[in-house]
Amino acid sequence: MCLLENPHFQATDMNCWACEEVRSVLDLSKMHNPRDFQPHTGFPYIVKGAGAAVTYGTLQKMYESNRHLINRDAYRISSTVHEWKSVADLMEYSLERNPTTNQDAHIEWRVNRLEPARLLRKLFPRPSFIPNTVNMERFILVDEPKAPQYKLPFPEGYRVFIMQGSGQRMLVLEPVEGCNINCTRVSVLLKPTDLLYYNSWFYRPKSSPVANSTTISVSYIGSL
Repeated sequence: MCLLENPHFQATDMNCWACEEVRSVLDLSKMHNPRDFQPHTGFPYIVKGAGAAVTYGTLQKMYESNRHLINRDAYRISSTVHEWKSVADLMEYSLERNPTTNQDAHIEWRVNRLEPARLLRKLFPRPSFIPNTVNMERFILVDEPKAPQYKLPFPEGYRVFIMQGSGQRMLVLEPVEGCNINCTRVSVLLKPTDLLYYNSWFYRPKSSPVANSTTISVSYIGSL
């Protein structure tokens, strides 16, 4: 894996077998071990109720209890609000009580150091069917209800899982270039405590707002 993603990279002679027969995201919510019922590692699936409920307020409390550690090892964020450069900027703004003018802010917080990663693992414990790995990189996405569509970050592992802590977002899985003729776009609505699995070798997801949503969305992304 590269340290930085090359946006111009394109695999040649892509074998698109894993997404050619996918017409929808498989719902494996009632299965004791969803991986046993997944047709293959390229097939996207959702498990409802598999994740933890995590709100913006939960993140605030975690930050307040670990301010020194986060400000030292995981303080940077990227945001559509120009003034927010750090986690401290975001948390001190109190977004729940003070929504932005258009309620369309989007924040991406990337964590790739051991100690802050452990904090996030406590907030978003992995369900038993998601194996532990050495991948340390993870992302927290915070979206106001009207945050516009954006591409999800590209994590280090190709088997990706998203846990929806709070709020709602529509996830659209777009086939990668080279497979967009053989494969079709699929989408799924993520609600609180839902877990979505997809394979980034075949899909590049986009996150879109949900009509009539009124709560802040908090999403967690990890990979295997």
